[in-house]
Amino acid sequence: MIDDAMAPLPAPPSAAAPASRGAAPIVRLLAALLLVLLAATTAGLGAAADEPALPDGWALTRDTGERPLPAPDAAIVVDNRYGDVRVRVHPDVTVSWLGMRQGPIDDPLGLVVRVVDASDAGTGSPLTITVERPAGLDAAALDGRRLDLTLFLPPTAPLRVTTDDGLIQVRSLRAPLVARSTSGKLALRLGGPVDAATVDGPIDLRLTTRQWSTPIRVETERAPIDLHLTPGTHANLVAETRGSITTDFSIDIERLDRDRHKRAVAVLGAGTAQLTLRSTNGAIRLVRRPHPPRSVTP
Repeated sequence: MIDDAMAPLPAPPSAAAPASRGAAPIVRLLAALLLVLLAATTAGLGAAADEPALPDGWALTRDTGERPLPAPDAAIVVDNRYGDVRVRVHPDVTVSWLGMRQGPIDDPLGLVVRVVDASDAGTGSPLTITVERPAGLDAAALDGRRLDLTLFLPPTAPLRVTTDDGLIQVRSLRAPLVARSTSGKLALRLGGPVDAATVDGPIDLRLTTRQWSTPIRVETERAPIDLHLTPGTHANLVAETRGSITTDFSIDIERLDRDRHKRAVAVLGAGTAQLTLRSTNGAIRLVRRPHPPRSVTP
């Protein structure tokens, strides 16, 4: 079991100046629609190349919306046990979403998006977005119904995302992230502190900053972890697993017992922050990202 008690929604970073309105919501929602449509064939209802992506009598329907946030660093919680969650950032002090629902045409029991604003939940509470089953639809009757979410939010908004077997994909977030899934893949490319855990979902973490102040924790019971670090990263790195460890870095590996349990330790740069990776049986891969190509002026 993943110990979730040690990972409450992190405290927000210092507030940034309010951002001006950026791209129109309809442009963002159309972009999100393209993302979800591209992923639909791999979302659990995928078919062979010569078969339709959806069963006969089924359709894709949209659920869109937008809510203002009290500040650019207002916390957001997303809970989707019935599909994927993809997160992108935008300059507006809002959270907007596109839900792509898969189910029978004119389905009276379609999954729904429920939003609780911070003002409704009480002072200091996060804005919460939850995908729910309607009354009368029990888990056994889902029969392939799903709802995939794409969200746009400020890069400074602390975020907590939970799925069961759905993908969690987060890009360009600078605020703290807590990500939890049972068997869904975590695909994270960001610069903020991360607390990520799964049971048997693989984790791919690409850190875009060289140093941070809050410890980073990545844990899975039975799946692999891929960590990509920017050159010049400053961290105290600890990686533990009974699986294999491959690395682009100079590390010391200690065998902890006769059951293949091993720990890899490395001080990267000044070693200013803690970075911990744990997998009970999965492989751990530590990758040094190449320097970005230099621009050449003729």
